[in-house]
Amino acid sequence: MLGVVKRIERIRLYPTTRQAAAMAVMLDVTRELYNALLEQRREAYRLRKITVTAKMQYAEITALRAEDGRLRAVYRETEDAVLHRLDLAMTAFFRGYKLGETAGYPRFRSWQRWQQLEFPHGNRALRFNHGQQRVNIPGVGAVKLRKGRQVPATYGRAWAV
Repeated sequence: MLGVVKRIERIRLYPTTRQAAAMAVMLDVTRELYNALLEQRREAYRLRKITVTAKMQYAEITALRAEDGRLRAVYRETEDAVLHRLDLAMTAFFRGYKLGETAGYPRFRSWQRWQQLEFPHGNRALRFNHGQQRVNIPGVGAVKLRKGRQVPATYGRAWAV
């Protein structure tokens, strides 16, 4: 992959009170999901010496979405990104452990340490309206952006909040 440059753009959002509340709920649900997935992995290994994989947890998220309305209200790919984020943290932990480094086990996240929503397929989930300087976020609606900022037409990976 020579010559490929990944770029992250940070764009200031100006949500209404209702939109901010909807994003706060999404943040809360994704944080709780991350903590639950981490606890499941930790307890499965501690009690039964079973390694829980991302594939197993993906299937479990699908089953939970059928039962839980709060989980169903959050964009599915955002939940998948939470699972991917945990999987990367666990991989980094075990890689450091095998190399003999002081590896830090992934931590449970409080609301102060969970401040972003990830949309892995940004061009599918986030729709930019360049004329009005707005971005349409699934489950939130059209949120204002800072004026005067040139927003790229497509994103490979996008974050909000």
